[in-house]
Amino acid sequence: MRAISVDFQKRLQLQYQALEAIYQKVIPREEWKTIAKHVVHRVDENIIKFIYAIKADGEMIVQEEVLRAQVTGRAAHSELAQGRNTFGAGKLAFEKRAGKWVMIEVNNGSGHYRPDADNTLHYAKNLMRQQGIDVSQAQQVDCILRGRPLREATAF
Repeated sequence: MRAISVDFQKRLQLQYQALEAIYQKVIPREEWKTIAKHVVHRVDENIIKFIYAIKADGEMIVQEEVLRAQVTGRAAHSELAQGRNTFGAGKLAFEKRAGKWVMIEVNNGSGHYRPDADNTLHYAKNLMRQQGIDVSQAQQVDCILRGRPLREATAF
């Protein structure tokens, strides 16, 4: 799956470069400088991000999140859960450390469901642990503004 994703990203990057070349021919230089600030030229290959939704029956659905400028190449949390009720939703981040992927963050960042952090994050972490994923280094981050200060830096 990872090899397919990397190949897709390379092909997508070539398409973005071709599209940029076309736009640069028709968009005035000063305006292009503003637009180009939102174009991502480099993908960090040491961090992989996913979105997740925990359906009411406890099934956790996960999909890789691919960010390109201000557009994502992923479904919304509500699409993962097919619009049904959820126990929670958010994002996961994994970082490559010494050649191994390590889960570094689980958060409740979902604008559709706006899940409570107190229960959602523990439950999501436990579901990942049950699947054999080492969650010992994963920080739990509350991303929904509910009277709590956000952590200053997250993987997102």
